[in-house]
Amino acid sequence: MKTMKKCFVYLIMAFVVVAFNACSGDDSLQEEPETEKSEGSSASTDNPGDNDNPNEPGVPDVPSTGNNILIAYFTRTNNTGTIAERIAELTGGTLYRIETVVPYPGNYTECTEVAREELNNGTRPVLKNTVENME
Repeated sequence: MKTMKKCFVYLIMAFVVVAFNACSGDDSLQEEPETEKSEGSSASTDNPGDNDNPNEPGVPDVPSTGNNILIAYFTRTNNTGTIAERIAELTGGTLYRIETVVPYPGNYTECTEVAREELNNGTRPVLKNTVENME
């Protein structure tokens, strides 16, 4: 139950990052999509549950439960991707970047217009890939 609570906290943290990122109107901080990692992470080969510095604040010791953990994320500027990578390092989970067949516009205003149109029409974009072996 404790691990489930931690996963829920990580999910909420990712949601907050997405929400704040969506409200950001600063296009000068955007990265090109080609700079983002599509799969995998830069996590070290150390056991992500081991904390080399127990005094390091904000880094929980996440025990290995033997469960499969998938960190699926969608990002436009890679802010969410950075957080997802950190969550993967801490949990030992597998990163999966959700990508659309037709990318959203790089311009923030244009992107929100496309998203609003999808919302108003009740449509969802077609995804490039699906998660294999989801079970």
